[in-house]
Amino acid sequence: MSNDSTTPGYLRPQSEPPTREAIEDALQSTVVGITGLAPALVRPRVQSEPPKQPHYASTWCSIGLLSWRRDGFPVAVHAGDDGGMDTVISWKTWAVMASFYGPGAEDMADRLMDGLFLDQNRDDLRAAGLTLASVGEPQDAHELVNQRWVRRVDLPLSIGTETKRVYGVRNILCGPVTIESGNGLIVQTTPMMEDI
Repeated sequence: MSNDSTTPGYLRPQSEPPTREAIEDALQSTVVGITGLAPALVRPRVQSEPPKQPHYASTWCSIGLLSWRRDGFPVAVHAGDDGGMDTVISWKTWAVMASFYGPGAEDMADRLMDGLFLDQNRDDLRAAGLTLASVGEPQDAHELVNQRWVRRVDLPLSIGTETKRVYGVRNILCGPVTIESGNGLIVQTTPMMEDI
């Protein structure tokens, strides 16, 4: 079954942007690199089988994507090479929450805030096609866990990404063509022929 414009029907993308998992991996790597926390102590915010929380005296981080919004209207760009393809480009902003737990929660949130403003520290984000849009204000959000208060600091972040999907919209090589002006006047009616 064809998945291009040479046959009728819906077109599915022939390429996909980075997955949510790839974005979260880049965020985890960035937090580990900037804070110095062990990779096992920087965890995805949502897990299908959540592991046991680290000891209350440990400093650790939970990070994840909360929501996203589309910025503006997507654009479709046609490239005539190799028979033709359309690339639909859109822009998203992701709301991210980094929650730091334990006695060093405030220090780690502060370290991440400052470290994100160094260009070199955003290499993993860039490699995943992400940009830092903003760093929000940290909020104390202590939790009562097993009858014990655990220090928690939430740090909101905004991450931008450009999404590209390629579709098989082929070049028109020949066929009847009618060109109309803006006022409905027919300017030309001729068959369009492929140059040989």
